Amino acid sequence: MRHSARCRLLLLAVLLVVALLAACSRPVRPTRGTRPQPVGVSRATDTAAAVKLTKHYLEALYRRNYREAYHHLSADSADAHPLSEFERQAEAGVTAYDLTRLTGHPDSADRVTVVAQFADEPGSHEFELVRASGEWRILFRRGKPASPYP
Repeated sequence: MRHSARCRLLLLAVLLVVALLAACSRPVRPTRGTRPQPVGVSRATDTAAAVKLTKHYLEALYRRNYREAYHHLSADSADAHPLSEFERQAEAGVTAYDLTRLTGHPDSADRVTVVAQFADEPGSHEFELVRASGEWRILFRRGKPASPYP
C-alpha cells in the first residue's frame, strides 16, 4: 500500500510540473518591425551574402566594369544616378579597401551595413544594403560610387 501511495504522489508531482510549464509558456513572436528570414536561410548566411555582394561591387569598380557595379545598386539609387553619371563619378577616383576585411552587421531583416576597412590607412567606410526582390542592393544617394552615402 505504501508503494502505491508513493507512485500516486510521484504521478501527481509530474502532472503538476507539466501543467505549470504549459500554463507559463508563451508562443514566440517575432520582434515588431522585423520579418522572418526566408526558410532555410540563417541571419549569418544572409549577412554573408550582403558582404559578398559588396565585394563584387567593389571588384567591379576596381576593374572599371562600371556597368556591372551599377547593376548592384538599389532601384532608387539607379534612378537617382543614370549610368553615364555613375561612370563619370567612378572615373574620378576609387577608394582602396582591404577586400579581405569586410564585415556585415544586420540592421533588420531587409537592411545590412557592411564595413570596409581602408587598405592604405586606418579607418573604414560603411556601405548600406537593402533587400529588393530577395536580392541585396547597394544604397547610393550621394558621395562617390566607391564610397557612397545612403
